[in-house]
Amino acid sequence: MDSQGILDHFKAALADARMTDAPFLAEDLLQTLNHLSQRSDQALVEVVELFEKISDTTDPTALLKGYSR
Repeated sequence: MDSQGILDHFKAALADARMTDAPFLAEDLLQTLNHLSQRSDQALVEVVELFEKISDTTDPTALLKGYSR
């Protein structure tokens, strides 16, 4: 999957997150992903791996609640 495909995947996932108690963090994360994709595909891959590791929890908003820049 190329960086655009990864971003499209996250945009779909974050659309639901915007309806949770963390809509601003979801938007901030999406902007960060967009920024990383412009700089380096490898950086985006690392973020995706981190996202997948954290999202394996039972709480679907765990990443957003624990996200900080």
